[in-house]
Formats: sequence, C-alpha cells, structure tokens
Amino acid sequence: MSASFRTLLLSSSLALAFGASAALAQSSVGHMAGDASQGDVVLIRHTGTQLSREVTVGDNGRFQLRNLPNGRYEVRVRHADGREEAPRLVDVRAGRTTQVR
Repeated sequence: MSASFRTLLLSSSLALAFGASAALAQSSVGHMAGDASQGDVVLIRHTGTQLSREVTVGDNGRFQLRNLPNGRYEVRVRHADGREEAPRLVDVRAGRTTQVR
C-alpha cells in the first residue's frame, strides 16, 4: 500500500467519523417557543431527567428555549402579578421547534 493511498484512506476515515458525530450531536436537541405576556416567566421541567429552565418573556411577548434534550416537558407560566397557570405537557423532538400555545 503506497503512502499516498494510506494518507487518503486515513483522511477519508477521519472525515466520516467526525462528520457522523457532528450529525448525531445536531439531531439530539430541539427547541420550544411560544407567546405570553411581557414580564411573565415560563418555567419548564423535563419529566424524565428533571432538567429545568426558565425564561422571562420580553417586550415582544415571545419566548424561546433552545437546545433542549428530546422528551416530555412540563411547562408552567408564572404571570407578572404572581398568578400561575396550570402546567401543560409538551413534547420536544430533535431538530424541531415545538410551539407552546
């Protein structure tokens, strides 16, 4: 086997290995977005892992949570006046943005 062929084979193998791992990493998360009132706090909790995050809704009334592990989330909205809505269950899927209504 010539040195140039071995180099080509090694380069191709590395490119495939790193390309596959990058593709897998990209496909393991999803996003969540929705509307609420300015100043509300949206709280989420993954029902399997208990991962939790929160975001305060801005001036435009929209919120977005990115790079969430796949799975089912409990979503709660705490209004600026202290009231809290009943929790909802939302499924997040890889490569998609789940809209919360």
